[in-house]
Amino acid sequence: MKALISILQDRDTFLKEIAEGVNLKRKLVELNVIGAVSFAVYGAIIGGQHSFLQSLSSCIKLPILFLLTTAICMPTLFIFSSFFGSKRSLLQTFVLLATGTAIIGVALVGFAPITLFFIVTTRSYQFFKLLNVAFFAVSGLLGVLFFNRMYVQLSEDSSPAIRSRRMFLRFWLLLFAFVGTQLAWTLRPFFGAPELRFEVVREIGGNFYTDVFRSLTAAPIALGHNQGASADKTRRVEEVIRQLDHERIQAQIGADAAALDRIYADDFIGVGPSGTVRTKAQVISDFTSGELKFQSITTDEVQVRVYGNTAVETGRSTMIGQDKGKAVPQHTRFTRLWVKQQRRWRLVANHYSSQIMEK
Repeated sequence: MKALISILQDRDTFLKEIAEGVNLKRKLVELNVIGAVSFAVYGAIIGGQHSFLQSLSSCIKLPILFLLTTAICMPTLFIFSSFFGSKRSLLQTFVLLATGTAIIGVALVGFAPITLFFIVTTRSYQFFKLLNVAFFAVSGLLGVLFFNRMYVQLSEDSSPAIRSRRMFLRFWLLLFAFVGTQLAWTLRPFFGAPELRFEVVREIGGNFYTDVFRSLTAAPIALGHNQGASADKTRRVEEVIRQLDHERIQAQIGADAAALDRIYADDFIGVGPSGTVRTKAQVISDFTSGELKFQSITTDEVQVRVYGNTAVETGRSTMIGQDKGKAVPQHTRFTRLWVKQQRRWRLVANHYSSQIMEK
């Protein structure tokens, strides 16, 4: 805490001590602890809008995110700065980076009361996500500005390569931002969509920037615009249904009884392409016994239409598998009916029709 107070109240002395190599190891430890604790606190808060497990996961992952980003980008900064004539040691560079990271964490904690307020007063996941993207951007900018000023102030002004080092620093700061955002996407979720089950990490796909763009287009222009809020909710349901169906397919291939039990409604009825009718209990029993098994299932032309607490999913399916020793029809069309029960979407009906392939 002493290092943080020194940064905020007496920056010149703090920088002089770094330049002279005074207590660098102690400063590095203190700054990393401040950063890690700050990120852990804010991670627990943003994850808390979903569940206790998400809160615990985000509490751990957010400090890891910033520490990993620093570790990945630090060698580039040190090596190229040395190429351009910098005389700073590796430890001095680490301390400067840890200072910027700690400033980001402390700034996020400053936003914590506002984040808690919106957790209590709004149910719009897209709005909450965009709000926190803004908070992370402002905090990151503040930390970057602190780091940039300290880095420049410690530069040897008489060096002929000072201009080159400053140009490289601007490039490196952009690189740091790109690495951090992509790493955040890889380690997601940090918030957790309300309708989806808890996951430590989600399947890699897409990138941070396209997701933010979708959120911007999906989020209501104002909180009071019911039409925008309705469109936002519909898009979220569509995403949830697609994700649940992906989980269901993986559960069928892996004969995962627990996942099938979670996804299928108790009164589920399924009709296969050959006319076979199965209840939920029969589906789980046939998959776990091996009488019904799939090696691969892919879907395309998928459409989801939402009607309040009911959703209809249609599309094409290509399956390779066996039903009681006989090959299942490979090319089918399906209609699935999903209903929201006790705040969770569950599959209540599934109907397949064999598709006649044109020659």
